Amino acid sequence: MHPRSKQRHSIDLAICLRGDIRDLEVTKVMCEAECWTDHHLVNSVPTMHTIPTHHKKKIIRPSFNVSKLTNISRKKQFAQDLGDRLTSHGHMTGK
Repeated sequence: MHPRSKQRHSIDLAICLRGDIRDLEVTKVMCEAECWTDHHLVNSVPTMHTIPTHHKKKIIRPSFNVSKLTNISRKKQFAQDLGDRLTSHGHMTGK
């Protein structure tokens, strides 16, 4: 109790950020919760929001049908096409 006015202290503020004030549903003082002090307890009920996680989509790379490379003519054609495509992107140097 307050020494002079003989009234109980009522703590009626819950500290939160201005942007998070919309997340508090109910803020009230509990009347019967004394806990051996002259203050009342504050009960504040927040609203909980979960943010869904976003996963990157897996890149599906085309697979090569290597069973067709057993044919020698197809193997030469594939090597020639691959060489043409690599040289069309410019000269590649490797170490």
